[in-house]
Amino acid sequence: MDQMINVLCDITASVINQKTYNKPIHDEQLFFTLAKENGLIPFVFESVDKELISLDLYNHLKKHYYAFVAHDTKALVYIDKVNDILNENQIKHIFMKGSILKHLYPKTYLRGMGDIDILIESDNLKKVHQIFKEHDILLKQASEQHDSFVIGKELTIEIHPKLYKDFNAKYETLFNNPWDYAYQKNAYEYRFEPAFEIIYLLYHLAKHLDSGGIGLRSVLDIGIYLNHYKKTINKEKLIFLLDQSQMTKYFTQIIYLNIKYYHFKDLDNFIFDPLLTDEAYDEIIIFIARSGLHGKGHKYNAFEARIASNDLKNRSRFHLFMTLAFPSYKTMKGQYKTLKKVPVLLPFFWIFRLLKLFLLRTKDTFKRVFQLNAATKDIQEIKDIYEHLGLQ
Repeated sequence: MDQMINVLCDITASVINQKTYNKPIHDEQLFFTLAKENGLIPFVFESVDKELISLDLYNHLKKHYYAFVAHDTKALVYIDKVNDILNENQIKHIFMKGSILKHLYPKTYLRGMGDIDILIESDNLKKVHQIFKEHDILLKQASEQHDSFVIGKELTIEIHPKLYKDFNAKYETLFNNPWDYAYQKNAYEYRFEPAFEIIYLLYHLAKHLDSGGIGLRSVLDIGIYLNHYKKTINKEKLIFLLDQSQMTKYFTQIIYLNIKYYHFKDLDNFIFDPLLTDEAYDEIIIFIARSGLHGKGHKYNAFEARIASNDLKNRSRFHLFMTLAFPSYKTMKGQYKTLKKVPVLLPFFWIFRLLKLFLLRTKDTFKRVFQLNAATKDIQEIKDIYEHLGLQ
């Protein structure tokens, strides 16, 4: 699998450098699955020599490629629409993650996105609810971290009244005050300063690694971003913020993964910490590729990552399982609206949730539990990877 990962990364680098990949692809079915799970299908379709792959693979790639293009077209329209709505109603806002990143790629559709993520000031959350309702942007789910809406009955908007999520205390100071690092772009639309924004992107990946996985495209996001801003980013501020958030080692390793696997040769000046061995980087990239975007790789069990991260924080596994089985009231009330009016029903909704998991998703639930028991021996390897990345 490691050789197949190298091929996929080489193909991705070919698109970035506007070149064609003219080598055959072996085990096409497995390769297609790897590319799909890591969000890199459009790169493969645009780069590979069509004469060197089967018609079946070509048709599969073509189908998914045009789905990326269609989704991107809709997303760009919705982003503009939401931006106009927030500007007209004088709501300060910051577009985050995919909405920003896709414009840094050679073509916007190369960078798929599932949601439109927007940061607002917490005092404006109720006003945004009212405004969105007036524009037929309907509430899907509320949670402690963000409220989810649906626009056009097909795309999710996540409104964040805050950035920080309580999964690692070392990030709290920096990400509790994000507006300190924002500047006005146009009307009421703001942007993060690049030195802060790239650290936020890394922080967001750390959250996904803490609970699952990130996939190869998420690593590429960081390389694409830094490559775009390498000449203008405030390097002194970047180093200061990395030190403040204890991300220097983590930043260095993610940047070197981009240098090693995506061939971003001009990023050497952003190596701020000692490098690892080639073997260690190979282990990291295999783990990331196997996990897939958001930890949804077909042979990956995200519970392993949760246990590994939990162990590194010196928390008991019993505490972890209790948290997973019985989410907090703040989390549950976002899923079950009745709890907002009758909080005392929380225990009954815990039971309902567990029954739903085991009765409606029995096969999946038991499969994951079995995988977890069978793969306990691999958890130490994940802990080693997290330590290599500086995420302990």
